[in-house]
Amino acid sequence: MSNDGKYVAVSNTADNEVAIYDAKSEKLLKKIGDIPKPVNVHFMGDTHDLVTGNRNDGSISIIDAEKLKFIKTVKTGAGTNIPYLGPDGYWYTSQNGAGFLTVLDPEDNYKIVRKIWGVQNIHWLAWSPDGSMMFGSNWGDKTLTKIDLTKKKDFRQTIPVGLNPNGIAIKTNVPKDQILAYQKGNEEEANRIKKASTLVFPEAKDVNEEAFLGTCLQCHDIGRIMKNSSKGAEQWTSVVDRMAGNGAKMTDEQRQQIIDYLATDEHKALKIQTELELEIAEQNKDKE
Repeated sequence: MSNDGKYVAVSNTADNEVAIYDAKSEKLLKKIGDIPKPVNVHFMGDTHDLVTGNRNDGSISIIDAEKLKFIKTVKTGAGTNIPYLGPDGYWYTSQNGAGFLTVLDPEDNYKIVRKIWGVQNIHWLAWSPDGSMMFGSNWGDKTLTKIDLTKKKDFRQTIPVGLNPNGIAIKTNVPKDQILAYQKGNEEEANRIKKASTLVFPEAKDVNEEAFLGTCLQCHDIGRIMKNSSKGAEQWTSVVDRMAGNGAKMTDEQRQQIIDYLATDEHKALKIQTELELEIAEQNKDKE
């Protein structure tokens, strides 16, 4: 949609065309043809200049949406995907798989003024508020590329972030105390998650319970044992032997102790809590 909310544009890739609609009436105004496989389409800033990224053709196509007129197609390089208006007034295109970005000057008949080489498979672009830094997500890689547009050399930095980064959102002007609070919150939440996933076992009341707690719960959580509907020594024998076959370490004596323990259903009376549950229980006790 154009920034003034007047027009909506849709790229019809298979039909080699762009459809332009009146946003208020939803009426189709015109279909602009002879656009080679348009993919992404953007209005450039506050203008009605509409630009398509024609990935298969390695080009952009430019349309005047106000006049419903096709202007021209410009070859920009392999994999041309998303056109952007940069803060400096230039147009930038991400080139999927090409290893560069293309920069055009719309005031000089859409002349290509720069190729920014050495990037990965850049997909989406975002700029810092002052326009000095540009960030690109390297789809198919594990990185972002940061480009300092004020420099002519040593301007590029690769930042590891994780596999297949796609969209980028930049939040700026965050107060330092808010950042510190966020970082502290992350640490507290990580500690909370650790407590919530750490079981605290009760003291074993006999050798059979000790064998069960020291062997069975090293591989399984207590819930799986509680949900098991086996009854009696015979059924539990097959369960325990299957556990041993899957790698549970136990002596023959411990095996029998575990079978005897489970056959009595004593395990269902066990109270096993997480560290977090115990902590909350203590806090509630203090409030009473």
